[in-house]
Amino acid sequence: MALLTEAVLYSQNSLYLNNQWIVQKRMLNMGLMGADEFLLTRIPLAQNVLNLGTYFGYQKVIYKEPMHMEKVEFKIQLEDQSYLDFIYNKTQNGYSGLRLDSRANKFSMSFESTNDEQFASKNIIPNFFISAGLHNISLENVTDGLMLKVDGTSVLLAKLAKMQFGQIGFQNGRGQVKVDDLTLYQLKQPVKKISFRNSKNWLLLFFLNVGFVIILQTVLSRFVFEKFFVRTKKSLFTYILLLFVVCFCSTCWYIFDYAYYSKLTPAESGITRPLFSLGQGYAVPSIESVRNTVFNFWYKFSGGEMITHRGVEDRGYPLARIFEGPIYCGIKNQTCQEGLPEKLNARKLKSTDYRILFIGSSQTVGAGAEKLEDTFFVHVHKYLSLKIDVESINASVSGKSSGFLLNEYRNKYVQLKPDVVIINLSNNDLSTLQFVDNMNEFLNLNQSAGIQTLFLEEANSGEEIKKIQRYWIII
Repeated sequence: MALLTEAVLYSQNSLYLNNQWIVQKRMLNMGLMGADEFLLTRIPLAQNVLNLGTYFGYQKVIYKEPMHMEKVEFKIQLEDQSYLDFIYNKTQNGYSGLRLDSRANKFSMSFESTNDEQFASKNIIPNFFISAGLHNISLENVTDGLMLKVDGTSVLLAKLAKMQFGQIGFQNGRGQVKVDDLTLYQLKQPVKKISFRNSKNWLLLFFLNVGFVIILQTVLSRFVFEKFFVRTKKSLFTYILLLFVVCFCSTCWYIFDYAYYSKLTPAESGITRPLFSLGQGYAVPSIESVRNTVFNFWYKFSGGEMITHRGVEDRGYPLARIFEGPIYCGIKNQTCQEGLPEKLNARKLKSTDYRILFIGSSQTVGAGAEKLEDTFFVHVHKYLSLKIDVESINASVSGKSSGFLLNEYRNKYVQLKPDVVIINLSNNDLSTLQFVDNMNEFLNLNQSAGIQTLFLEEANSGEEIKKIQRYWIII
């Protein structure tokens, strides 16, 4: 029964239900790919460890409770060419951090950072290298600074700020990084062990499972007695056999789920994004949808919390986020809005006015910015507004390729007759030839309409493991 209880609790383990950590990506008003999934699904906590590399990496999680730290211990598993930032002393003014870096030609370092992710200072740790693999990490306040221990080897960090009052957290880059066995030593407080395992309502769920098995055994035994008229030895045998079958099936499922299945990313959006307001059903239920439904019901029956819009909002995460355009910035207007004005058409107010149209995917929408005013689209508009009378339209859609956006442009936006179209694409296109054809079609449409076209290559992180092919050379 204990194993069956663990199977149910493990099936419902997520950062949302854990509710001890703030997922920084999900705090953005500009919707970012993978943010919902990292918060809501169980994949980031598969095998009861925090895996920061899931859902495209670059994750940052902050422990909700601020503490006055004296020492911290944790285990990390670094993939080759990856790094982990341990964040501490986080307040509204910024935070301190320690970067453990296994990348070639990079160095581990200490740093100070602002909350908008700008380095205030950074200091390379001399004669220190950490390899990929599993490591035991300890960081402790000492008289001359901080003492770092990696697998028992000590390194004095004299230039690193001591741990004081504030929040702690972890952040990574593109590579896989796992964190486990976190132990916090607070000033004049008991030692605190932080687990990524779901143990909520364990005892209640255990007794519910015992009751469920007893009822199941009673019903099936009664069925067998009436069929075979068995009352003594065979009834005991049936009882033991049923108990064995339940234990065996629970064990097999838990081992399979723990070792393999829970680490897989489901293809269905209804599972990876449980907050879709209009549930998208499937004619034939998949294994994952059945598993999700069954364990959700049993977990809820035992008093467990469910994922809801209200729960997300109560945790401080914004519900209204921007994933796509159109976004409109008017002439001499310092504020921008979602949607186009009702009277907007091809006729501009004055012949000296300019109309600029942006086309792209998540990067052009502004994914990664905290709010709309922080996107490069709005910054460009405001800069140009100081020099000319300009209105700007952002027709981008997150996650879409050039083919979809070409159809959108042909059917909705070319009729607005912009003076300039800025196209920022390439990352979501899998076919080079199709991408080139679509870019040429954009050019032909604009040339026939007398519209200028500007191609802007999408930016990519220097940490990408696979080299991104540069389509623009072909064009």
